[in-house]
Amino acid sequence: MKEEDFEKAGEIYERMGYCFFRAALQAKTSRHFKGRMKLAVKSYERTVELFRKVAEDVNEAKISHSKALVNFANLWIEKAFSKRSLLLDEWWTLERETLRAHEKNGDFLAIGKVCNDMMQGCHDQRIWYAKDWFEFANIAEECFYLGDKAIEALSKVEDVYELARAYCWASWYYGFFALFGGYQNIRDEFPKKSLEYSRKAVTLSEKTGDDHLIGWSYNSASLAALVFEGNHKLALQFNEETRKHSLLTKDNALIGVGIGWAGSICSLVQVEEDPDKQKETLIKADEWAQNSIRHYEMASWHILTPISYRIRAGMLVGLASIEISPEVKRALLEKAITSGRVLLKHIRGRKGLMDHYVFDGLSHALCDLAKTETEIISKRLILKEALGFRKKAIMDLKRVLPTFYPTLSSNYNLLALIQIELSKIALHPKRELDLVNDAVSSMEISIKFIERVSKEHYAGWKSGLFGEFFYLFGKILSYQFAQTKDRKILKRAIGAFIRSVEIFGNTGLTSHAAESYWQIGKLLDLLGENLEAAHNYDLAAKTYDLAAKKIPQLKDFYKTHSFYMQAWSQIEQARYNHSIEEYEKAMQNYQNSAKLHGSTDHWSYLASNYVAWAYMEEAEGLSRKEKTQPAKQKFQKAFEQFCNAEESFKLKLEEITSADEKDMLQKLFKASDLRRKYCQARIFLEEAKLMDRKGKFLQSSKKYGEAAQNISAIVGKLDVEAERKELEYVLILCRAWEKMAEAEATTSSESYLEAAKLFEQAKEHCYTKKASLWTLGNSSFCKGLAAKNKFQSTFDKSYHSMANKHVEQAADYYRRAGFQVASEYAKATQRLLDGYVYMNSAQEEIDPEKKTKYYQMAEQLLQIAAGLFTKAMQPEKTSEIQRILVAVREEKALAASLNEVMHAPVITL
Repeated sequence: MKEEDFEKAGEIYERMGYCFFRAALQAKTSRHFKGRMKLAVKSYERTVELFRKVAEDVNEAKISHSKALVNFANLWIEKAFSKRSLLLDEWWTLERETLRAHEKNGDFLAIGKVCNDMMQGCHDQRIWYAKDWFEFANIAEECFYLGDKAIEALSKVEDVYELARAYCWASWYYGFFALFGGYQNIRDEFPKKSLEYSRKAVTLSEKTGDDHLIGWSYNSASLAALVFEGNHKLALQFNEETRKHSLLTKDNALIGVGIGWAGSICSLVQVEEDPDKQKETLIKADEWAQNSIRHYEMASWHILTPISYRIRAGMLVGLASIEISPEVKRALLEKAITSGRVLLKHIRGRKGLMDHYVFDGLSHALCDLAKTETEIISKRLILKEALGFRKKAIMDLKRVLPTFYPTLSSNYNLLALIQIELSKIALHPKRELDLVNDAVSSMEISIKFIERVSKEHYAGWKSGLFGEFFYLFGKILSYQFAQTKDRKILKRAIGAFIRSVEIFGNTGLTSHAAESYWQIGKLLDLLGENLEAAHNYDLAAKTYDLAAKKIPQLKDFYKTHSFYMQAWSQIEQARYNHSIEEYEKAMQNYQNSAKLHGSTDHWSYLASNYVAWAYMEEAEGLSRKEKTQPAKQKFQKAFEQFCNAEESFKLKLEEITSADEKDMLQKLFKASDLRRKYCQARIFLEEAKLMDRKGKFLQSSKKYGEAAQNISAIVGKLDVEAERKELEYVLILCRAWEKMAEAEATTSSESYLEAAKLFEQAKEHCYTKKASLWTLGNSSFCKGLAAKNKFQSTFDKSYHSMANKHVEQAADYYRRAGFQVASEYAKATQRLLDGYVYMNSAQEEIDPEKKTKYYQMAEQLLQIAAGLFTKAMQPEKTSEIQRILVAVREEKALAASLNEVMHAPVITL
């Protein structure tokens, strides 16, 4: 120029600096990026020199702004964290000075542009370097102020481009602060402003045709849709526009944010039910995360790489979780761990806002890697490293974003997972329990945090993600119950699963809801609430049916699960019917369960087990009806079937890879083994009854003792309280019958009384009124027999009265309990006892006429007793009475003959 125009030249150099700055962000290598950014710095420095040559009163704002640009460009290439902090502070101070100068001049367009530059610059650099929560919150507040000021100033001038920028960045800060700052810190107007501003930004930016601005505007719209509407599908649609326009700009920062944010939204894939879509999304999100990191690296924008790394780690962990091959699974997890260790070098010595994501991702991948490790020492070392990174992530997160509740909740959730995995390999029971308790505490904190997140907006509620958190809480509480046997914990676990059902149901995640119903059913079974358990298994079955319709490619899989749940519903109904002594119904339930198991490919091996249970229920019913021989035969069949089931279990255990299914099968194996031994004991018991009826009392007593010994050996091994009490009840009965048979053999009144006490003790273990009445009947009957023995040895009629009273009481108890055979037996015994009284009276009587009458009464009573014993299916007793009757009739005939002789007329010769 002939005439130097420093102001014009400064403006040209400023535009040159801007071009180099944009070109740097378009660079394909970090070397080119740094070279171009250095050119931008030089251009901005030349701008400062030129503006200084212009009168200060005219160029105060331009000089401070140019200095700010020098600092801002240097930020992108400065490596030292301490120097970056100084540059950030200087840049912010200079831009504030620029803003004050424009406000002084009343230049609305310039005010709006500087506010926009400050907001975008804060997004690019400053906010990510917040050292703690207070600094983060202060930066956010400043940007809210700048956004409102920019919109107010630019609304007074006609500049569509800058107004669109103002709406774009103002919206972004409202959404960003709500996401990371916590909902309790936002004000009522935030959702409305963010959503309204983002839509305006999109509309206005599209009018400008500037792809760079359009891309950032859709980015803000995507954030607002996710945070304030909880609509991750709409957020992904907006994000697709960001990605499309970012590729046109070739701006690495915009491309990195666009595809990185897409990966972040897709992290919700973990609640996707369609496995094909899940895998496709995981692969795509992993690819996006890798590309995002690559673009960040090209722009030396390392501060954001932790976010994309965490997304990538999550996607690789997700892919590993659905991978069948152990080798591929480990390779995916090791890839996530390797990239995380590399990233650790970048964050060493700095305190970035998002650095906690590196520890988070590493911990997650290490935890899952430990699950694939079979060697205990290696597993423990990996888990301890995972635990260390998890604690660092939580500590770092609490420092910078203590109200970022969703991520805090996720971190405590994963901390609980590590603690549970460590508990499984703990060396001592106390350490195991401590770790389980720690896991419960971690989950309590996790749940507390997500309860603070708005259900109206946050995607975690809308997508069903938080249902997974409650599901895990329920599982961990189940572990705690297994250690403590505290029934209150079971109720808490059921409550957690109910919450998961609600969330999964509200979001249409049918298969997840079915799994929760399944868990509720299992826990209700442990509480002994069989009908409620059956109801929840039915709900699980119906929900699996819905899942089969919803996901056609998994139709067979979910149908099989539906049959399996129906089978378990039948099992629970069987247990309930067993508890109320409806043995035929229980038998039918077990038969139905066996058929349902048999109709599935996966669980058909369990059918034989439930056939055995059906036989056992049939045997119980026959035994209670005093059909002893058939009962013994059915117990024998049950015993053989349990043996077959155990063979099937052994073969299946070698095939199963699922830890949960293997655990379930091992429990069934144990239960089957215990029931097999129980059937053996019941066979002894029924044999003892048969011997008792044949009058082989000593052999009977011995058999009862063997049955008691066998039952005693398995009682303590039962986990379910109801089953344990039932066997304790049978055990006491065996011992009582043992004493009773011994009393029959030895005519010992003391043994009868001991049996009576044992029957009274058995009453404490009865669940039904029927069983209680039956045991009371047995107790009374033994007392009656004890009194009978004493009467027969002393002929003291007071013992006869006592015996009559107890035996009559026993007959009444048996009748009320529905044991007609036992009632008839008691009545028969009572008539037999009365018969003995008349026999004794006849023997003591001198008068032949009275003697004859007594024998006649005894005969009648013994005939009644014989008939009743026949009804009571006691042929041995009937035969015994018949033998006594022969003797009574002979004695009666002799007495009658003597009476005739004594009363014959005297013949006088």
